[in-house]
Amino acid sequence: MRAQEFAYVANYNSGDVSGYTVDPTTGTLIPILGSPFTAGAGTSSVVANPTGQFVYAANRNSNNVSAYRIDASTGVLTPIPGSPFPAGVGPVGATVSPTGKFLFVANCGGGGSCGGTLPGSVSGYTIDATTGVLTPVPGSPFPTGSNSEAVSVDPSGTFAYVANAGSNDVSAYRIDASTGVISLKPGVALDYAMGEGRNSIYLAQSGWEVWGFDPAVAAVRLANQRAAALGLILHTASVADDQFTFGKERFDLILFSWAMPLIRSLSIRFSPCFSAR
Repeated sequence: MRAQEFAYVANYNSGDVSGYTVDPTTGTLIPILGSPFTAGAGTSSVVANPTGQFVYAANRNSNNVSAYRIDASTGVLTPIPGSPFPAGVGPVGATVSPTGKFLFVANCGGGGSCGGTLPGSVSGYTIDATTGVLTPVPGSPFPTGSNSEAVSVDPSGTFAYVANAGSNDVSAYRIDASTGVISLKPGVALDYAMGEGRNSIYLAQSGWEVWGFDPAVAAVRLANQRAAALGLILHTASVADDQFTFGKERFDLILFSWAMPLIRSLSIRFSPCFSAR
């Protein structure tokens, strides 16, 4: 026998969640008894876990997440003990990881008004597989761009992406499979005055795409040899800084080592090289 299918809708103005049974033949939506179900203020999005046991609703104006258990037969939502759970400022978008282990919520940073360039964040929670209770992961909420309004996790559950409407960019993170802690996903790094490549090799081992330069030809050659012995690739040049092509918005990280006295005089020159993260 085919299991019942349900659909849930977040209602912003009334601060609740509407529930429907989906007719398996026609797709018609039939209101569930007791619907709509009370949530918080400014309910902006709703998401269910992959097994269909729990539903979570992000409440933008009350800065929290309402959690429910789904009755497998009727679709009726029952609040989970401890609900609602605190979120960041202005939670608007939510997603559950493919494993059902974690919930992530994008916080726009504005509470009742998400416009402009207010600093956003993303809240992370572990989901108790039995009770559905949410527990904040260490360090949550995590900084993002401005006016963060949506969050998504890739099918493997390895990466999280947050869309930032205020800064017109996407923040990318790697998810710790054990804890749910998210950290900036490695991108493209420049090792300024790289020397023999100690820092370049460390970054490459951590997943970064590494570019580096140094006027010392022998040092750069040694860096490449060390990297190759570890199965790593470095993009290098044996040039001085005034001969290296920095480009525009090319790097996510620029590392200075033994070159600190030059930073102040070159800061204006380097500023366009950073990409938005």
